[in-house]
Amino acid sequence: MKKALLYFPVPLKNKNSGIAKKCLGIIDAFNSKYEVDVMSEFNGEVFFNEKKIKDYSSTLNKMRFYYYNDIFLGQFSVFSKQVSSNNYDVVYVRIHYFVTFGLLRFLKKIKRTNKSVRIYIEIPTFPFDKELKSKVYRFRNQVNRLTIPLLKKYVTKIVTLSTHDIIWGIPTVRISNGFLPAVTDRELVRRQPNVPDNEFHIAMIAQFNDWHAADILVKSLKAYTLTSGPVTIKIHFIGKMIAKVIEMVKQENLQHDIIFHEEMDANEIAMFLNNIHVCVGTLGHHRKNIQLDSSLKNREYAFSGMPMILKTPDLDFQKTCFLKNIFLTTKPYLTLTRYLIL
Repeated sequence: MKKALLYFPVPLKNKNSGIAKKCLGIIDAFNSKYEVDVMSEFNGEVFFNEKKIKDYSSTLNKMRFYYYNDIFLGQFSVFSKQVSSNNYDVVYVRIHYFVTFGLLRFLKKIKRTNKSVRIYIEIPTFPFDKELKSKVYRFRNQVNRLTIPLLKKYVTKIVTLSTHDIIWGIPTVRISNGFLPAVTDRELVRRQPNVPDNEFHIAMIAQFNDWHAADILVKSLKAYTLTSGPVTIKIHFIGKMIAKVIEMVKQENLQHDIIFHEEMDANEIAMFLNNIHVCVGTLGHHRKNIQLDSSLKNREYAFSGMPMILKTPDLDFQKTCFLKNIFLTTKPYLTLTRYLIL
């Protein structure tokens, strides 16, 4: 059987992470046709096929070395012993924005072992310049200007969720996000939510960042409360929320109608959604200059049978029973009365 080597800078053991679920789905797909080795690392812990081979997290100095090393080299040298004796047919590497000199050296070594190896680089977001707000990230993006032109020597295709045919002078494979269903104890048959008739419940689930734009949903509810709406709308945010949104809810005096919840596992989410009328996808893609949506969360909502409100068009949900509306107006909030009749 042919061999494949996969790399993910993602905490694959975090079952509540949508990105981890996606990467596990990719591993599952490769396992159907290849003998697969998986490299992964996150927050100081480095794994090869689920075995921890390096741990920088034990001391502050080791963690500093881990992060400084990550800027220029990455952790690829740690895997040298594990991969040096293998002749891989396919290599799949997911990167988060940055092409390090360590990655280039690693790909060169792989290519030297097997000149016919096919190497695929997945870029989760493109273009990504607007996501790089910290000084360190902007500096690393300057390093990209030196390293990216060298990728052509080694890379067969760039894997992208965007509509680009060429990225960095390299042909692309255009994909859409998928969803690997988690095993739950709950049946996934949608029923009428068991809530009072005069209430309408909306949920947004995320590991919240600025581009999820939970603030738009808060503004939307505030605008709704100033009208004579037919029902009371309750909004549920599930996941770790950014501080400015929590403060906004207090300032707008919406504490009784906006409820913050901690992260939930698959079983808890499945049970919680039984009492939700509609879910909301990412509302702030415009903050990253993204024109097309392929969010993992949209697919999770669909798998759960939930209607959803989207800000950005998603090619997988153009005309389906899942899509409630694409909110394309330039107003800074949603007119929530439009979504009350399901």
